[in-house]
Amino acid sequence: MTIKDSFILCAGRGTRMGPIGEVIAKPLWPVFEKTLLELQMAYLKKMGCTNFRVNTHHLSSQIDKQCEGLKENLSVHFENSLLGSGGCFHNLKKSEKALGKVVSLNS
Repeated sequence: MTIKDSFILCAGRGTRMGPIGEVIAKPLWPVFEKTLLELQMAYLKKMGCTNFRVNTHHLSSQIDKQCEGLKENLSVHFENSLLGSGGCFHNLKKSEKALGKVVSLNS
C-alpha cells in the first residue's frame, strides 16, 4: 500500500538546538548541502508520497521562503500557537476534510 499524503511537523521552537535554534529553523539546518526538510521530502518520495504538508510556528517565514523554492505539491499550515502533535493533526484534518491516510515525520 502506498500512501500519497505526508505531513512534516515543523512548528517546534528548536530549543534543544541551543542558540542556533533561535536564528535558524530546525527543518532548515543544512546537512550535506540540503536542508533537513529537503532530505525528509526525498525520503517520503522514495516511500511513494507525492503530496506534502508542513506546519510552522517558530521562524515560520524562513520555512515559508524555503517551501516557495521547492517544486513540489506542498502546502504550509501556520499555527498561531503551538498545538502539539494532536492539535496539529486536528487542524490539518479540519482544513483538509477529504484527507485520508497520512505519513508523518517530525523535523
